[in-house]
Amino acid sequence: MARDVRPADAMMRAINVPLPGHPSGALGRASADILSGISLFAGLSNRQLRAIGDKAKIVRHSSGYRIIAEGTTGDAAFVVLEGTVRVVRSSTGRAIKRLGPGGIVGELALIDGRPRSANVISVSPVVLLRLSRTAFLQVVRKQPDIALRVMEVLASRLRDAEGEQP
Repeated sequence: MARDVRPADAMMRAINVPLPGHPSGALGRASADILSGISLFAGLSNRQLRAIGDKAKIVRHSSGYRIIAEGTTGDAAFVVLEGTVRVVRSSTGRAIKRLGPGGIVGELALIDGRPRSANVISVSPVVLLRLSRTAFLQVVRKQPDIALRVMEVLASRLRDAEGEQP
């Protein structure tokens, strides 16, 4: 069972965790601490968080880098560990939102792999955690409870966006 930790506290701990220097970009032992502060993975056990973290990779990009291109196939989700990104729709050119540490983009790609609905561009140099759809599905096939929990979080977000009360 996951520890009862406030997301803000977990994210601050995660930010202070030295990022691994392994050439593969693997998270190693820091994965449970880092992922426990991400709302999409709320309620998962440390074992489940480590299973996901073992498949995730750390990537770094400079300011102005297009991380996700609108219309391309959704093949990964990204968690912002350091820096800021903005989400922009091509049709309007307006920023939909800005996300800093703890923010996640592309999470629907983990489930459906459909084309991206917006661009995501780094506003500053960023450190991201990249979780590919293929890797996520490998973990879910071994631990289906993870999929159920992620679906619950996504359903809750959809209800919130539609203005429904719990």
